Amino acid sequence: MIKGKCLCGETEVEVENINDTVIICHCSMCRKQAGGPLFFSNAIKNKAFTLTKGSNLSVYPSSEAAERAFCKVYGTFIYVLQR
Repeated sequence: MIKGKCLCGETEVEVENINDTVIICHCSMCRKQAGGPLFFSNAIKNKAFTLTKGSNLSVYPSSEAAERAFCKVYGTFIYVLQR
């Protein structure tokens, strides 16, 4: 299990069963988020991801295919969820 949290500590996540599947995207939203030519992340199943604390979580429906979540206080990236 891997645990993570935003900079202010008001949003926390737990992820089980990290696998070796990596998603790489170069759409304009991902490039802006990463501040570079592409964005890559680990692909996990929804049931492996748990939001354990989310009082400052903000979710942005960035496209028809995905939504992005971040901390409202510091803007810390939390996740991209494919719909």
